Amino acid sequence: MLFQNVAAINELLARFCDGDDNTFKPVAIKLKEKYIKYWGDPEEMNMLIFVAAILDPRTKQSERLKIPVLLTYGETRGEQVLEKVNQTLHSLFKEYKCLYEQVGSEGDGSETEPSCSESSFKHYLYLYQKERKAAAAADVRTELEKYISQEVEWQYSGFDILTWWKYKTHEFPILSRMARDILAIHMSTVSCESAFSTGGCVLHDFRSSLPPLVVRSLICAHDWVRQPSNDAKS
Repeated sequence: MLFQNVAAINELLARFCDGDDNTFKPVAIKLKEKYIKYWGDPEEMNMLIFVAAILDPRTKQSERLKIPVLLTYGETRGEQVLEKVNQTLHSLFKEYKCLYEQVGSEGDGSETEPSCSESSFKHYLYLYQKERKAAAAADVRTELEKYISQEVEWQYSGFDILTWWKYKTHEFPILSRMARDILAIHMSTVSCESAFSTGGCVLHDFRSSLPPLVVRSLICAHDWVRQPSNDAKS
């Protein structure tokens, strides 16, 4: 998982930075500076990174999330981070609930019970749905509380988190919308930074007067040249 890897990287960098290996120590120090920049101060981090981990049914608010956070930031600061994440999660869920709680109620008219003359399958299906609605109405917990209380999913190869939330849409209609929006956020900005770096290579100090059309043409041509040809694929 993401935070288990982060905690492992922090421990590994600390070991090399404090070690006597002159080959890896300079590299580890530079990597440690990058690590501190992105992961060093949780107050400067976007809490959606942690919220996304909770929306992963394999992690949630279990030891798989708590232990790496405590190992990374220490017990006192780690508990503060987890508390802030919990507040962010509930605040965000309330906002989504205000936006979408009426979506499920639209078109919900009173259903008429099928008569005995109709198919027995339709009759029993109606009774089953009626029983499910009554059970759901009796449960006063929110979707978020129900989701957190469930057991974590097993970690296995090929697990698709978006497919999991797709199948859970009827059980968690509001929370699934929230998960869809948050999990769609890219964790890395490498592709965006690479695009700007490409523009800087084309438009430098000696070619700063090129019109926009020429710059776009050069960037597109450079991208096409880098793409493997169909002959090479075959």
